[in-house]
Amino acid sequence: MKDDAEAIRNDYMGKIAPAASKRGTNACVQELENELVAEKEGSVAVRAQVDDVVNKLEEERAARNKVEEEHEMLKKQIGEMHGFFRNFLGGNSAPSDAQQ
Repeated sequence: MKDDAEAIRNDYMGKIAPAASKRGTNACVQELENELVAEKEGSVAVRAQVDDVVNKLEEERAARNKVEEEHEMLKKQIGEMHGFFRNFLGGNSAPSDAQQ
């Protein structure tokens, strides 16, 4: 009788254990899938932030390049003005020195 009870118990556990194991596996798989979805969403959010930072950096670089170009243009204009004034002042002072 003890062997019969053990056989029945083993038969019952053999039928229940796969279903319980399957439910446990399904729950574990579902939990892992939920974690994966959360990680993907987090990854998408981080990627969007990185794209925003890259765009801002490119805009700042373009603005800095424009300022540098304007700075070089102004330096050139100042140099030309200095040359003009040197010639103008130098040209006017030479004849007045010669007249004296």
